[in-house]
Amino acid sequence: MPPTMVRPIIRLYDLEELALIVECPSGVLYSNQAAGTFCMQPETEGVLVPLGNACNIEDKLEAFFASPDVPPIRLDPTHADALDIILRTPEEPLGWTPTFFLEVDRSRLAESMEAWLYVAITSCPEPWSFREWNRNAQPELGHHPTQYPFAGFAGRSAVLTWANSD
Repeated sequence: MPPTMVRPIIRLYDLEELALIVECPSGVLYSNQAAGTFCMQPETEGVLVPLGNACNIEDKLEAFFASPDVPPIRLDPTHADALDIILRTPEEPLGWTPTFFLEVDRSRLAESMEAWLYVAITSCPEPWSFREWNRNAQPELGHHPTQYPFAGFAGRSAVLTWANSD
């Protein structure tokens, strides 16, 4: 990109659902208001994957960050452990959660905050494997490999983002 060109940016300030920004070279930056009343605007380059709002994960994340024991920025490993439980606990009546394939990235806790959580994609089916799913290779999928909104991103870094509570 020539040095005089401004990088395109998409601001997610009006986001009404949970979304994942998979970090990868795309030429597009994404930003969201985050960290509660600190009103930070972190950004990252990648591709956006909407995860929907058919579950209570966003409500659980908001409640977690509303706790007086949780700072809006600079999380610690104890917070990461609690967030992993939120991300992986199945939702009733669905029996699964749209974030079950994510884990809080411990190496980026200092950069994580409310509405901007750095995660690792721990598992993800390959594009050709939906019909021939090996459940022993990724047992966390249970019986729902088709619930993945995308394929082929296992091992990548991402940002889980949602509406800021400010």
